[in-house]
Amino acid sequence: MNEYKFALRDFVSGKCIRRLSTTPATPPIPIPRDSQTAQLPNGRTLGYSEYGSSNPSDKAIFYFHGTPSSRLAASWTHELASRLGARIICVDRPRFGLSTFLPSRKIVDWPTNVLHLSRHLRIDHFRVLGASGGGPYALACARALPRDVLRGVGVWSGVLRRQ
Repeated sequence: MNEYKFALRDFVSGKCIRRLSTTPATPPIPIPRDSQTAQLPNGRTLGYSEYGSSNPSDKAIFYFHGTPSSRLAASWTHELASRLGARIICVDRPRFGLSTFLPSRKIVDWPTNVLHLSRHLRIDHFRVLGASGGGPYALACARALPRDVLRGVGVWSGVLRRQ
């Protein structure tokens, strides 16, 4: 768990993460902001949780959970992100948690969803962090989102797959 905390601290500060960990995940910490939804322009619902700071001017990090998992996967970040002044927004991908199923979805479609959610939350710029099966989604954002919006990309224990 401490390695995760150090890695998150380094990511928030903009340092490169080089540590690897096999520490098991901790159970979710229930907080009031763990089951929110946003409506996408195409009518679908996107589920998300917010951890850490509730100050809208603090650094925002979109966390993409592994497979299988959900928006609750980032609950371990709450205490540390609060101390660091960071907002962690963990988003349910289509088919997971509170997000509407999308049968023909592609990883390359994901950045548009993230951009819509950032606008919904009034976030002008942010970082993304993908864990395990969320890694390809972070890389899709790195490829598609403009630099003035996307300020950093992190992947740990990333799993790559072909579309």
